[in-house]
Amino acid sequence: MQSGPNNWTAGLPPIAGNMAVADRGSEARIRALGAEAARLKEQAAAAAHFDAILNGMPQGVLIHRGSRPLYVNQALVRLLGYSSRDEVLALSNTIAIAHPEDQAFIAGQVEARVAGRDFLSHFEARVCHMEGTTIWVDCHASRMLWDGEPASITTMTDITVRKRIENSQRRTEKLFGIVFQASPDLVSLTTLSDGR
Repeated sequence: MQSGPNNWTAGLPPIAGNMAVADRGSEARIRALGAEAARLKEQAAAAAHFDAILNGMPQGVLIHRGSRPLYVNQALVRLLGYSSRDEVLALSNTIAIAHPEDQAFIAGQVEARVAGRDFLSHFEARVCHMEGTTIWVDCHASRMLWDGEPASITTMTDITVRKRIENSQRRTEKLFGIVFQASPDLVSLTTLSDGR
């Protein structure tokens, strides 16, 4: 057995020296476990902070990889009429929430985002509420990393009322156009307040 300042087990019987080395290894493992626990605690705090931010948003948020949901906020759950986040996360295919006439478009956009090809970062689409009604949404989508792998994040804002107003205005304009074109009489539009 060597003696000197670099061998702190010098002079100990072999069993005691081996125990001291084992204790030193155990201490290193305990320190490593403590560091890992601190890192996991920090990650959990960051995830809770991330969730609090996204859950506080009025827009629905869907993070997905391909068609599989990874994260949804409570606003999306309400928008789609589900009872819980877990219920939406259990969907095997998020493309299915899109209106049947929009599913091919949405699937193409998701595929392009995942592949890193050109995709629309802003678009309007229709989704289906649990009760069967159609909801128009204004979508903003982009790529991101989730657990180190490519994923997509899409925010959805309900624009159904705006779409109804636009459709109503189009119908009114079309009706006025038909009336003006079909009438043999001179037709003039004026306002009641100033007669112009």
